[in-house]
Amino acid sequence: MSRLLRSAVSFGLVSLLSLLGYALDLFDNNIFCSIIEH
Repeated sequence: MSRLLRSAVSFGLVSLLSLLGYALDLFDNNIFCSIIEH
């Protein structure tokens, strides 16, 4: 049971990190585009 919980927690952390990286990538791209436009 604890092994299942640990795997679920690690999976959640990995998905959260990938989602955060994706959001930061979009954020950086938006800032970069706005800087180029000005």
